[in-house]
Amino acid sequence: MTTTAARLQLAWKRAAERGSHAAALRPLLRGLSGAYALLASARRAAYSGGWLQAASLGPLPVISVGNLSWGGTGKTPMVELLGRMLHAHGAVPLVLSRGYGDDEWRQLRQSLPFAMHGVGADRAATARALLDSRRLRESLREQRPSAVLLDDGFQHMRLKRDLDIVMVNAELLLGATAATLPLGCLREPPQALAAPTVRVIALHHADAVGGDELAAAEALLRRHAGDGGARRTLVLHTAARASGLRRASADGESQQRLPLDCLAGREVGAICAVGWPDGFFRALRTQLGVKKLLTTALPDHGAVCSASIRALAGQLAAADGERTVVVTEKDWHRAGGGAGLARAVEAAGARLLVLESALEVLSPGGEAELERLVGQVLDEK
Repeated sequence: MTTTAARLQLAWKRAAERGSHAAALRPLLRGLSGAYALLASARRAAYSGGWLQAASLGPLPVISVGNLSWGGTGKTPMVELLGRMLHAHGAVPLVLSRGYGDDEWRQLRQSLPFAMHGVGADRAATARALLDSRRLRESLREQRPSAVLLDDGFQHMRLKRDLDIVMVNAELLLGATAATLPLGCLREPPQALAAPTVRVIALHHADAVGGDELAAAEALLRRHAGDGGARRTLVLHTAARASGLRRASADGESQQRLPLDCLAGREVGAICAVGWPDGFFRALRTQLGVKKLLTTALPDHGAVCSASIRALAGQLAAADGERTVVVTEKDWHRAGGGAGLARAVEAAGARLLVLESALEVLSPGGEAELERLVGQVLDEK
């Protein structure tokens, strides 16, 4: 999601919450959304019709993970899950990231150390440069990349792919937000799901949506994907699960692992600059048992700075002589390892914790079916 779109969405959300100027903004945003939808549809039609050409990486199978809705769709943990699946199949993944915000690619490089990583806005050119690199050929010798994972790739149509996995924030899909930006949350009209390479759709944060709403959301996606007859789209229900908690140190090196229940019943501060902060805050309350949570949400891909952390820490009451501020793993990586953030928190008489999360597939048998599709893509190439 671009910074401009994020700011428009944030302004609209705040106006709607206050009830001020929301009615006046709606006609303007509706017109902008209509124009955006036309442009997005025309661009996709240009690629599918052959007027714009997508680049090919030859025999390498390409699996794209992208999103239809902005904010908290679980792209990064899905890439991590797929990377481990490819590794289990004996493949060497090449993960291609655009590098926007300098956060996802840092996290992926740490979580998938067995993979190759390329960062650049033009993913095809980045891949070719890596594959043609003499140094790479010498270092890998006989072990070369055997599959490509395209991070945030659904709208990156300049590169051909064999499989599209499209992530959708289930909490944002229904109601007024089911429109294109900037009025709603969609990066493209839902008709984009009819692309023949879209074989998997994941409804993320499905655990936070009621059963009837979730069923309606799934039916909506299947209808736009053209499900029926020979076409059957795998629709997964997924959730973000807390997988680790560590204490960050001011030296940027030592990081103490802590049990996930160490914050239960306590007052905690949480600050983030991610697309869907509600998911982060909810995890602290429901999965880690935080009793009282003071929150600060910054625009997506923004910077969690020392001043904002000190301000939040100053509002906290000391528990056992220590205040606690928690950030997301993405925010930690965006800060380049976060040593400066840790120093700022410690200067305020607090400790900085980093919450790690992983993708959980809630659909019975869903993860096995996803792995079967991944193996099928590898075999077809």
